Amino acid sequence: MHTWFPILVLCVPLLATGCKKECKTDVDCDDGSVCTTDVCGADHTCTNDAISIDDSDACTTDACDPTAGITHTPLAGIDDSDICTDDACDTGTGAITHTPLAGIDDSDACTNDGCTQDTGVYHDLLPGIDDSVACTDDTCDTGSGDIAHTQNNDHCAAADGASCTVPTCDPSANGADSATGCLEVADDSLCNDSQTCTTSDTCDPTANGADGTTGCVYVTDDGACDDGLACTTDACAPFRGCSHTPDHSLCGQREYCDTTTGCGVPSTHLVINEIDYDNVGSDDNEFVEIYNGTGAAVDLTNLALVLVNGSSSALSEYLRADLVGASSDDMLPDDSYLVVASGTVVADANAYTVLWPGDDGTGSSNKIQNGHPDGLALIDTANLKVIDSLSYEEDTDPSMIAVSIEGFSDPVDLVEGDPLTTSLAADSNSIQGSLIRSPNGTDTDNAASDWIFSGQPTPGAANVLPQVTVTAVTPDNGLATTSSDVVLTGTGFAEGNVVVSFGVLTGTCTWVSSTEVDCTVPDNQGTPARVDVTVTQSGYDGAAVLANGWTWTGATTDVDYCTVQFPKDFTGDDAQPLTVGDTATVYGQIYESGLTDATSDPASGIVGDLGVSAADATGDAADPTLDTTWTWIIASPNAVYDFSQSNDEYQADTTPEAAGTYRYAYRFSLDDGLNFTYCDADDTNGGFDPASIGTMTVNAP
Repeated sequence: MHTWFPILVLCVPLLATGCKKECKTDVDCDDGSVCTTDVCGADHTCTNDAISIDDSDACTTDACDPTAGITHTPLAGIDDSDICTDDACDTGTGAITHTPLAGIDDSDACTNDGCTQDTGVYHDLLPGIDDSVACTDDTCDTGSGDIAHTQNNDHCAAADGASCTVPTCDPSANGADSATGCLEVADDSLCNDSQTCTTSDTCDPTANGADGTTGCVYVTDDGACDDGLACTTDACAPFRGCSHTPDHSLCGQREYCDTTTGCGVPSTHLVINEIDYDNVGSDDNEFVEIYNGTGAAVDLTNLALVLVNGSSSALSEYLRADLVGASSDDMLPDDSYLVVASGTVVADANAYTVLWPGDDGTGSSNKIQNGHPDGLALIDTANLKVIDSLSYEEDTDPSMIAVSIEGFSDPVDLVEGDPLTTSLAADSNSIQGSLIRSPNGTDTDNAASDWIFSGQPTPGAANVLPQVTVTAVTPDNGLATTSSDVVLTGTGFAEGNVVVSFGVLTGTCTWVSSTEVDCTVPDNQGTPARVDVTVTQSGYDGAAVLANGWTWTGATTDVDYCTVQFPKDFTGDDAQPLTVGDTATVYGQIYESGLTDATSDPASGIVGDLGVSAADATGDAADPTLDTTWTWIIASPNAVYDFSQSNDEYQADTTPEAAGTYRYAYRFSLDDGLNFTYCDADDTNGGFDPASIGTMTVNAP
């Protein structure tokens, strides 16, 4: 048995070689220096080899500090502390250079280039480039270094306020501003106004009489502007040239000065267009209408309507209505109407209105005098001119030719042309109407032809002549031997103003409404005639004519034979019960040789009527040849009758509207209703006998 004992081997370093440190890992070999590489070898001994510190740069000093590590310090002398050089070192040879900075020379001939330790590189402009004059553009050629100072007028502002001077850059000129180099240069061309009446158009702002805005001086020649018109003031003004200011006071009372033709009445002006000075009953709705047909709006500011008393002891203004305030802008538009009126007058909705003085809008009476004669005038108060006038009811020598109007120094003539007499046209207190210009707005300066009476006042609207029509006369015929009562129907009938003519005879008529007039037609002295019915009304547009509207009939025996065929009577053997509202058919026959027996159809040219008297008629009222109150009903051929017989048969219906006893008969005409043969019921050919006509009794329901 062997026993092993460990042997401790100690390494005692020798002075020359010593023992290497025994290790197990590289950590055991750490010598505390960053400048070595520490390694534990396979033999468990340490090596501590120095690391490489050479950076292959000849311009650095390489070193390694055990603690701080490797350093590469630039060689001393590379930086020469001069900001004007680029310092360099050749890394291969270590040769140091100091080269002046690039860019010191900027290749600009207009600068001085250099470099100082204080500021570094500089490029200073050459002296003399800036001439210290504000209005010049200073430049230097970078290639040649040539310096220029170009004058620029845009750098000069207007200083004297005159539009005829031009701000100019000219530093060397006399009077130029020392700081800006600018001065104002006069330009006469800017004063040329192209007017022949001005001469020596020059620019001289400092001259006496120079225009304060333009600085121009003009010499004017008013004589060069003479237009040959005595009523204008001729003058010459710069730029405007000749002016011709009218002086209306140099013309007559109705004339204005026209700058083309001289004194004259304007071709267009406001006109007094309508006046209603006399109303039916009390004069509560009087008015005057003014029309603007001039083609342009008219200023109302200085216009007034003046009423003039025509009494021989007065002949002066008695009322004035100023027109200002009629519209919001005091203008009357073209084709518009202005009404001066009582507050109760209903003017057209589009019209402008002015109330009579003293009228608060609730109405006023008797503002306009009723004539014989009286007058009115539309005046221009600023120029003292009469724009339009009217003297109405001038029935004697014109008395309104020299009236007094306030403000006018001379008498004023209100009569235009031939005077307007009452017989020509006048307002009425019994017929509604007014005096109007006709045609509307027309002024020929002749009152007798310009004015008419109209039955339809139109305050604030265009003047019109109303029309009347007649559509029917019922009945439309009556005996020529006696008067007849008829009813006219139509439109536009005016109370108190209707005249109805039947041919050449005038009926006696009563107005009922605008659509009905009741008339009594006079007899025609027994002469049958068919005539026109004519309705005329004062102030209306023409007459209404109903052609052949009335016939005066004659009673003849021209027909060979006629009779009431059936029923002969409603009270005897042929009696039939009739009650109010029942309709009875009555037949009549006619024979006329060569007419009714010549065809199997109803003969042409025959007019047949069934006549019915008034209820309970007696005496002449029961005889249709004497009385015109009978109602005649047009009869027609009996459709079921055999017209191949000698007689023709007619039928008509009647419907009595009241209880009573009625007489009835037939009549026939061969001349279209002008002459009739009357027929009784006795079937004889002995002529008409009113005692033999039919009787119809009608009972109450």
